[in-house]
Amino acid sequence: MKIFVLSALLLTNFCGMETSVMAEEAVPSRQTFNLKADQLLPFVEQLIIQGKLEEARQVLEQVAGRTPDPVQEKFLAGQIAVMQKRYRDGIGIFRSILDYHPKLTRVRLELARALFLAKEDVAARHHFELILAEKLPPAVIENVSRYLYEIRKRKRWQVRAYFAVAPDTNITGATDQDTVYIYGLPFELSEDARETSGLGIIGSAGLDYFWPLGEKVKLKSGMDIYHTQYSKTQFNDTFLSGSFGPSLIFRKTTLTPQLLGYYRWYGGEDYNYAYGGQLLADHILSRRWRLDSTLSWQELRYDRDVRRDGHLASSTARVSYSLTSSSILQFLVGGTWEKTQQDSLDNFSLRFGLGFYQDFGQGVTLYVRPEVLFRTYDGVENAFYLETEGEDRKDTRYSVSVDFIKRDWSIWGFAPVFSYSYSNNNSNISFYSYQRHRFQLGLTRTF
Repeated sequence: MKIFVLSALLLTNFCGMETSVMAEEAVPSRQTFNLKADQLLPFVEQLIIQGKLEEARQVLEQVAGRTPDPVQEKFLAGQIAVMQKRYRDGIGIFRSILDYHPKLTRVRLELARALFLAKEDVAARHHFELILAEKLPPAVIENVSRYLYEIRKRKRWQVRAYFAVAPDTNITGATDQDTVYIYGLPFELSEDARETSGLGIIGSAGLDYFWPLGEKVKLKSGMDIYHTQYSKTQFNDTFLSGSFGPSLIFRKTTLTPQLLGYYRWYGGEDYNYAYGGQLLADHILSRRWRLDSTLSWQELRYDRDVRRDGHLASSTARVSYSLTSSSILQFLVGGTWEKTQQDSLDNFSLRFGLGFYQDFGQGVTLYVRPEVLFRTYDGVENAFYLETEGEDRKDTRYSVSVDFIKRDWSIWGFAPVFSYSYSNNNSNISFYSYQRHRFQLGLTRTF
């Protein structure tokens, strides 16, 4: 199939991100022309080059479905819509092509540009970054880099929302054993302390706002709320978090030092809170490589178990590599260090993971994330001393999550998503070993 390359769009200078269009001539409401099928689309291309956009649009409407290349036909219709500043129409057309032909780089480029012009910067950035995985002319690479830089500079706010029904085999993350040995003696566990399945309703929402303080400095504030509701209300879980700090924007790097805090309720009662600071950094390493990292320090206070009061230091780094214009490979490494009021609760962990993102045909997106986490403690609780034969507690957790998103289905702008996650925590203290399967069927949107 052929994708028409309009050099005035592809290789244009940045020029405020707009493409000038020649004045249109008056066009009668209905055109008659005598062209062979294989001449129709070249004829429309010439009309676009001449700036006769309305005439080109009418021709496409009259010959819809009768041209030899339906993909090219839709592509030209999308180009015309964007050039006429009908961005929503153009975005819909380009997305409908990529739903079934996700490897068409030229279409993805036009979609990214249309999203940028419509000021949908989150989606525009995603597609521009995918495009950089392909072999492109230097002028195009430079223009894409300028778009990405402009997105980072002009960003004002971001909203995210998620809602899902979530069957869960182990909502407590607890052992499936009925009996636990404490000081070498058997004790029967209560229902709340054992593996418990349940059906949850998950809802989350977040808002980030960026106050411009200068061309390259913004003040970023954010708030998120997350809630899981179960029929057994003693397992309900709610987080409310917020952050505040400046965002410094450079050519390839953004640095955001912030104050942060959260409050958590569990079972409808106060559980714990934390406050501290973090440094967010993202850096464009090269055309295909990108680094996102976080370094944080938090003071934690617990309402129910003051032994856990203390501080937590953590860091994560995620490196993303664009394989193609429709796929991304990610590498994750992270670590935490927690100091509490009790040696047996002090711990250090290392986390390693991979991520793979792929747009398929039929409007399907797949995202897979396997991880492994190693956690060691500075001691062992006296009750379990005999079981570990005096060794410190050690846990290893294996997990994998899989997300399927149906891009071409839209419910009030939300895309349906099906998620599955599996966790297996192996501990040298059997009480802390567990397995968990979780399913989620929901709707998601970031804008």
